[in-house]
Amino acid sequence: MLGRLRDRVRRGEALARDARAAVELSRLGLDYVPWTASALRPAAMVQIINEISINGRRTVVEFGTGISTLYLARALRGGGRLIAFEDDAGWAEVVRRLLEAQGLAGAVQIVDAPLAACAQGVGGLKWYDEAVVTGALAGVSIEMVLVDGPKAFEAGKALARYPAFPVVRDFLAPRCAVILDDAERAGEQQVLARWRGLPGFDFDVEVSDAGIAMCRRGDYFHTGM
Repeated sequence: MLGRLRDRVRRGEALARDARAAVELSRLGLDYVPWTASALRPAAMVQIINEISINGRRTVVEFGTGISTLYLARALRGGGRLIAFEDDAGWAEVVRRLLEAQGLAGAVQIVDAPLAACAQGVGGLKWYDEAVVTGALAGVSIEMVLVDGPKAFEAGKALARYPAFPVVRDFLAPRCAVILDDAERAGEQQVLARWRGLPGFDFDVEVSDAGIAMCRRGDYFHTGM
């Protein structure tokens, strides 16, 4: 019974943080944003925008597009750069339409990257076409990566997001952040453990109560709510 009470308190605290975060997000001045069950939590989105604002992340890469793309584009408008990879061409068009409606289409490069066999994949799991990804990132020095795709909740796909770090690490700036969403899930916890076990992994890792794992290299300020 005590355990259930603790869980109820934690859920209440999470709802309160998300409510506060939703108010803060409204200050960005976007029109209606179609929030869905698969979107990042508001508290996570605020922490990510804090990371951009406080720690000066201006060149950002996102794996998996959605309402996060709208908020990232708004936060980076006026000097930042966002490259977002999406494996579902139909969904990519929806996001492009939403960006256009918000006047943010010019702030984002959405790259269609269908899922394909990947040398870094675990157990044969597919990932974004690696040639497409590395081609789009040629010459880019990445200051922040948000890993929110591909879908990893289906049975047998828990480690689908693992390739993100090994594929992009050679493009990362000396001072940067890599953010993994859904960090409370067992699969993402395994992904994070595998990343930390890679040779030369020199990132501080912080798992936020907003459901994201924040991996940072170089000097930084904490950005949680």
